[in-house]
Amino acid sequence: LQSTGNAAMSIWQGSWCLGVVGVKNINMQGRLRLKFEHFIPQPPYFAVLRVSFAKRPKLNFDFEAFRWSLGITRLVRTIVRDVVLEGFVYPNEMPIPLFDETTLLDFCQLSYQDLNLVEPQGYLKIHLYAAKNLKASDLLGRSDPYVIFSVGGQDMVQSSVKWRNLNPTWNECFQLKIRDIS
Repeated sequence: LQSTGNAAMSIWQGSWCLGVVGVKNINMQGRLRLKFEHFIPQPPYFAVLRVSFAKRPKLNFDFEAFRWSLGITRLVRTIVRDVVLEGFVYPNEMPIPLFDETTLLDFCQLSYQDLNLVEPQGYLKIHLYAAKNLKASDLLGRSDPYVIFSVGGQDMVQSSVKWRNLNPTWNECFQLKIRDIS
């Protein structure tokens, strides 16, 4: 998916225009993942489309709020990239119902509320034992290692930090939810 565009919004209080908030030069590129669910006996033959990105899409834009643009653009861009876009990276998905709620109830016994619930299909249990001969990362020839595990970029767990140690032993267990086995 590649998309470009602009968007602007005027902020009014009564009959006074307080200013314009705008997003310009929006450019987004990413690989979409489409999942068709709840097959039905009439076109389009499925009732729900779930959309996600395979990995976080590239997004660039210029932001202007009340004629400010420099510092606020970086702040808004960081928030959008780190918070908003992560919500659309697999295994996070946006369900798009293709029918009204009555039709969904008739064909699939689903309400709009049910669409947002994605139960885990399983769990991954991880036992972190130790590491040997790690590379030194500071000037004194030491490291402060830790391990981060994640599944699909959503559920994330971090081990404890082993201060000043090139041969750490953790002996820690973690459990991560697997939302989609496919």
